[in-house]
Amino acid sequence: MQRKMHLTAKMKNKTVIYLEKGNKDNSALLKRRAVQDYFGSATLDTKENGKPVITQPEGYGISVSHSGGIIAVVITRGEVGIDIEERVDRDNSRLFSFFHESEKNCDFYDLWVKKEAFGKMTGEGIFKQKGKKLDTDSCFIDISREISLFSGKEFSAVLCLPKDTETLEYIIDNGTL
Repeated sequence: MQRKMHLTAKMKNKTVIYLEKGNKDNSALLKRRAVQDYFGSATLDTKENGKPVITQPEGYGISVSHSGGIIAVVITRGEVGIDIEERVDRDNSRLFSFFHESEKNCDFYDLWVKKEAFGKMTGEGIFKQKGKKLDTDSCFIDISREISLFSGKEFSAVLCLPKDTETLEYIIDNGTL
């Protein structure tokens, strides 16, 4: 479904999460469309580590995640990370090496999305965090309910923002704005 949507100036001061049903192959298209919708015109690039970055205008962040047939793109002022994971019954034991010893009894999916989103926000990725305790000074916003309602499936999902983030108002665009 092709649509045109441009945010008002007031909406550009908010964090916008764009959602679409599709697979990983569609994430680049949604990322470009989200940037076009949010700014009208902007320059999007990719850092050496694969992190997408908005170079013009300056001061904005973008992050992308996909799982379980859902793609999520978030744009906001400043750095941001997003991760969504469909909660499915599978053996995740090999991934517990990414958790600090004190985190091994936590809910796997809830902690995993925080670690992924934090790695996306910082640009370090998940591998630099292997065995380290999660930086709980960062601001994590649980959006699991919103993603689950949109998808009709059970998800764990978070936004990660720098610890100095004061308040966050966000808009979820599931194609109805």
